[in-house]
Amino acid sequence: MLAGRLTEPLMMPTRYHFHLVRGHERIADPSGHELREDVLSSPAIFDAVKKIWPGTVNSDDWQGWSIEVTAPDGRVVRTITLL
Repeated sequence: MLAGRLTEPLMMPTRYHFHLVRGHERIADPSGHELREDVLSSPAIFDAVKKIWPGTVNSDDWQGWSIEVTAPDGRVVRTITLL
């Protein structure tokens, strides 16, 4: 065994899509953005949202909207309510 060898595989980025949704309204993120999976469950997800959809976080204009984060297969992996 090599000294200093990693015991866990490196997390490779995956392309996730960040769609704005409110009821039946939807503003799609057609191109998606590459993130490591661990970012989805961390506070860093809000930094990603600020870059992808500037002005949506902490804005009264987007009250009632959410962001659906979808995996490459279209499955919703996280929903973030905008306040």
